[in-house]
Amino acid sequence: MNILVMASTIKMGGAKTIYNQFMSHLPEYIGSDKYLVYVSETLDKPEIPNVEYVVNHITRGYKLLQYERIHLSEDLAKKGFKPDLIISLQNNGYKYIKDCKQIVYYHQAIPLYAGFYNPFCHFERILFYYKFVYPYVMKSTWANDTIFAVQTPVVKERFAKTFGISQDRINTFFPDMEKINSLNVESYDWGDNNFHFIFVGEGMKYRNEITLVRAVKELYTVDKSIANRVRIHVLSSKHKNKNVVPTIEKLGLKKNFIFEGIVEHSKLLEYYKSATALLFTSVIETVGLPLMEAAAFGIPVLSSNIDFARYVIGGYEGAIFIEPYDVRLWVKEIEKVCIEKKQYPLFNPSQKSDWINFFNLISNIK
Repeated sequence: MNILVMASTIKMGGAKTIYNQFMSHLPEYIGSDKYLVYVSETLDKPEIPNVEYVVNHITRGYKLLQYERIHLSEDLAKKGFKPDLIISLQNNGYKYIKDCKQIVYYHQAIPLYAGFYNPFCHFERILFYYKFVYPYVMKSTWANDTIFAVQTPVVKERFAKTFGISQDRINTFFPDMEKINSLNVESYDWGDNNFHFIFVGEGMKYRNEITLVRAVKELYTVDKSIANRVRIHVLSSKHKNKNVVPTIEKLGLKKNFIFEGIVEHSKLLEYYKSATALLFTSVIETVGLPLMEAAAFGIPVLSSNIDFARYVIGGYEGAIFIEPYDVRLWVKEIEKVCIEKKQYPLFNPSQKSDWINFFNLISNIK
């Protein structure tokens, strides 16, 4: 069987992780099938028998989709490659390529959740596009019999409702998760007796960082001695948090927020092991990897009370679910974890990797 894999717009983030995991499992299941894989310049191209790569040099995603709409069939004909199956790892489909089955791996959560984004605000324009324009662009590329893959039942239900897709056409495949042995991770020496929290985010509105900023300010009125010792390590740069940095500075909270930039994974694990808690105010995710990582170290996890979070760590004793925009509740729980300094039994998630089932789906389509 000839299988065309499309990853030509993928550059970073969760989509890149999906691509890397797919390629890491492919050698075990490839058999006699032939794969033609379209990739962006940033993706790895592991040497695998019966796999050929085509590198895309167009950097803008929308322009690339336009180019493929006009030229992809022509390119395939020149290569003498007639696909029996197309696997798109990047949300869009290829309904204009006829006489073949199609699987679309969908992983963009923004259209699936409520949210208002101002197209005239620089920080929100891209979110406006993903919420209100992107769904129509994607849906226009799917065939009537396209099969979909998503990561969790939560995403499946929301995807079906948002796009009007029958759940019979949507399959769930939980991704690989790193097995963390906390005993093999060194503790990080903060060099003081402050309360060190981890926050994962890059300033996007749906990360809801502004609620956390307001909560820290409010904490000063509730318990100044604790507030003075709160240090929130933001795992991104000041530049990527430009929408909240002015508020942090205006409220006099510069010492409370430490922008770490890119943190190596090994160091991040040391942070988790030594942290007071993880703060997860985000209201949109597909899986929420940091939730599971932090829980693996037995630290409190303060999370927005959203369905995706309850799905992945609902069984964790140290999970504390908070209404995402309720500043006073965040203040209460932050103060509480600082006072109690609790540790919980290490979390062993029940979800397991489903890549074997993804490749079984491919086999069943043959």
